[in-house]
Amino acid sequence: MKDIDYATAVARVKVHETQLLTDDDIDRLIGAKTIDEAAALLNEKGYSSQGAPAEQLLDNQLENTWAFIREIAPDFSEFHFLLVKNDFHNLKAVLKGAVTGKPYESICLYPTITPLETLKTAIDEQRWSLLPAYMQKTAEKAYDYFVSTLDGQLSEICIDKGSINAVVLLSKDNKDSFIRDLGELIAATYSLRIAVRCSKLQMSREFIFDALPDCQSVDKSALCSAAAAGFDELTEYIGKTKYSKAAAELANGIAEFEKWCDNALVNYVSKARYLSFTAAPLAAYIIKKEAELKTVRIIVSGKRTGLDDSQIKARVRAV
Repeated sequence: MKDIDYATAVARVKVHETQLLTDDDIDRLIGAKTIDEAAALLNEKGYSSQGAPAEQLLDNQLENTWAFIREIAPDFSEFHFLLVKNDFHNLKAVLKGAVTGKPYESICLYPTITPLETLKTAIDEQRWSLLPAYMQKTAEKAYDYFVSTLDGQLSEICIDKGSINAVVLLSKDNKDSFIRDLGELIAATYSLRIAVRCSKLQMSREFIFDALPDCQSVDKSALCSAAAAGFDELTEYIGKTKYSKAAAELANGIAEFEKWCDNALVNYVSKARYLSFTAAPLAAYIIKKEAELKTVRIIVSGKRTGLDDSQIKARVRAV
């Protein structure tokens, strides 16, 4: 019965996919002369603005996407591995607000798995058991970092690592290999990004190891050693892994490498089009929509900062 339910859900997703932006749509957005012209083009594609700022418009689109998936999914928990990053983002916001006394509600993301009020109570009272098991140690460690050192960066690195570990944990037991492999790819691309950034900053091996999440497709110890040894050594090591194409892009610059990491997810989920009785096409739709919104943000930001069309085009991701 669940397979039949997914067949119905997939049919509805395929209809919604026809509303996603195409390469031609992206080119039209890049070619728009003003932000207002770009907004009008987005409105044609279902981005109902109603006078909202661009950032709020895009946030609303993502919330609508999750509401749609919740409505049609036979088992919404199968998509928690993609949603859990909102919870960890909110953990950062609430923790920083609790320690500094500054408001944080406006920067929180929705929907979530863990209610915002639960996060607030857990941090205010240091009752980590109120949180899901996959978040408890991360929250406690990040809190200790923040209150003992007032180093928000260390706290954020801890939370980011915990977020990716949660993605892996929530996806690894799924019966669908597509979901398991997607969770692993998310962890792998994140690990490569962190290794590259740490290598550029010449961080110690111990710092890098502590910043990297668990990942099965990349040897964490070897990746740390290569990153600590130097940028050339790291590029050479990545070239020997299954992500060798990332090394080729890294040789062209960090911007091209970051772009490859984003595109790798979109390229992977493209094969979900051949599946009809699993959660895969729904997960793929979420990834595609997130990639679309990231690309729109890049274009809008480029327009505001005065980049020319060729500079913006070089930055956009696959859709």
